[in-house]
Amino acid sequence: RVSRLAERRHRLTWWGLTRGFVLIVAVAMMFHHDWKHIFDDLNVYAGWGVDLAAGQVPADDPMWQYPPLAAFVFAGVGLVGSQPWLFAVLFVAVDLAIGVLLTRDAARRGRWGGLAVWLAAPVLLGPILYGRYDAVPTLAALAGLLAIATPVVAGAILAVGGGLKVWPAVMALALSQRAWFKGALGALSAALVIVVPATWAFPGGIGGFLGNGGERGLQTESVAALPFVWARLFRGEQAAPESFRYGSSEIDLPIADAIAPWLIVLTAVGLLVLIVLRALGRLDHAPPADIAFVAILWLMVTSRVLSPQFNVWLVGMAALVWAAGSQRMRRATIPVAVTAIAAQALYPFSYIDIIEGGFIGTAWHTVRIVALLCAMVMAVRALAARPALAGSADRAQDGEHAAPAERAVPGPSA
Repeated sequence: RVSRLAERRHRLTWWGLTRGFVLIVAVAMMFHHDWKHIFDDLNVYAGWGVDLAAGQVPADDPMWQYPPLAAFVFAGVGLVGSQPWLFAVLFVAVDLAIGVLLTRDAARRGRWGGLAVWLAAPVLLGPILYGRYDAVPTLAALAGLLAIATPVVAGAILAVGGGLKVWPAVMALALSQRAWFKGALGALSAALVIVVPATWAFPGGIGGFLGNGGERGLQTESVAALPFVWARLFRGEQAAPESFRYGSSEIDLPIADAIAPWLIVLTAVGLLVLIVLRALGRLDHAPPADIAFVAILWLMVTSRVLSPQFNVWLVGMAALVWAAGSQRMRRATIPVAVTAIAAQALYPFSYIDIIEGGFIGTAWHTVRIVALLCAMVMAVRALAARPALAGSADRAQDGEHAAPAERAVPGPSA
C-alpha cells in the first residue's frame, strides 16, 4: 500500500531496493560491449568539468548545448576531480533531494502517490537516471512547482531551472494569472542575481548553447522522425540515411532538415495557446500540476530531439501529478510508464537495431512514440475537463491562493 510510505522504514526499503536494482543492472551492462556506452556521457561531463573549472567553455564542442548555469554545475564537479563517477554521485544526490522534496510534500498533503512514482523512477528509466544530467533540472522544476503557493519563490526557482536546462522555466505556465506579476518579479530577481552573472562568468557558454542547439536537425528518436524510421524498416537504410551530428543520430535527408525548424514553431504555438488560455482564466479549474504536465508533454512531442533521458523530466512531472494533480490527469501518466520502459528497452539494448532498420528496434520505438502521443491526448482531454468540485479541491490542495477552510475539505482525488 502506498500509504505505508508514511513510515520511514518503508521509504528507505523501497529506495534501497529500486536503486540497488539499477546498480546491479548498470554493473552488468558495463561488461557488455554494446551496452556499456550508456555511461559514456559521464566521460564527456568529466572533460567539460575540468575545462570549465579552468575557465574554458567547451563552446566548440557540438555536444555542448547547455544554458549558462549548467556550466557552474559541471565546473563544480570539475573542481572536485576529473573522475566520471563523480557525476554519477552528484546525480544520486539529486535523486535523493527529489525524494526528500516529495516526501515533505506528501507528509503535508497526506498523500504518498507522488513519492511512490519517483521511487519507481529507476525501474522505469533504468541506469540512464544516473548516467545523464537531466535529474538536475528536474529537481529545479519540482522545487519551483512545489513552491507555487509563494509565486515569488516559485518564479525565482523556475528561472534558475531555466538557466540549467531551459524547460523548467516553461513550467511557470502553471502559475495562475493572479500570480504572474509576483512570479515574474521572482524570475527577474533570480536572473539578475544568478543567471546574468553566470553568463558573464562563462561568456562563451551562451554562444555555444544557442549555436549548437539551434543547428540541430531531426533526431532519429523524435516523434516527427517516426515515418522515416518506418521507411528505413520497409525500404532499407538508404530510404532514411542516418548521420551522427551534435551528439546524436539524425535523419540525413533534406526534407528532415526542412521539418526540424518548423517543430520549434509548433512548440511555440502550443505554449502560446496555454498562455492565452491561462490569461483568459480558462484553466483556472485545473491544478498547476496538470498544466505543467501538459506543457512538458507538448515540449517532448514537438521536440526535434527526444533522447531517452528526457523521460526523467516526464517521470518527475508525473510524480507531481500524483502528488497534487487531478484524478483524471493521473490516468494520463500511465502511458508515461510505457514510453519510459520502451525507451529503456530501445536504448541501449536495441539502439543499433533502429539505426539499421531492424524490426525489434523499430517496434520498441513505435511503442514509445505511440504511448507518448496517447499520454498527450489523454492529458489534454483531462486538462479540458471542468469538474467543479474536483477542480477546486485539487487546486486548494496545491496551495494556490487557498483559504484554510478550503484546504480542510478533502476532494475526490484525496
